[in-house]
Amino acid sequence: MKKFLYSILFLFAFLGAANAQVLPSDLYIYGQVTRSSDNSAIANKYVELWRDSVNGSGGAYYASTYTSNSGNYNFYITNGSVTGPNQLYKLRVYDCQNFGNVQTVSNNQGTVDLVQQNFSICDNNNLC
Repeated sequence: MKKFLYSILFLFAFLGAANAQVLPSDLYIYGQVTRSSDNSAIANKYVELWRDSVNGSGGAYYASTYTSNSGNYNFYITNGSVTGPNQLYKLRVYDCQNFGNVQTVSNNQGTVDLVQQNFSICDNNNLC
């Protein structure tokens, strides 16, 4: 019975991992932007992503997006996780004081394809 249960658990773990997998050489960065005062989602918030050619390999890269109504954002970077030198990507979201909150994510030399990075910031609807 134990073997059967372990087999079922392994199957669910495998299916869950396969469902979340992006192409091996691509990088998917996603997250949510919320208010620090109450953890509610911030809709239509501008999120920037970049990699410069000076501090990383592979040349410069820039993209931007806005959060959804539920505060979610995502970036799909083709060839963003190729095996080789480590590539660092920076994400930036501005808060109510116009401070750029920057977080750095890494592809860990091509071993990471899926990265979650959340932001909790003050918003114009909050007192700063």
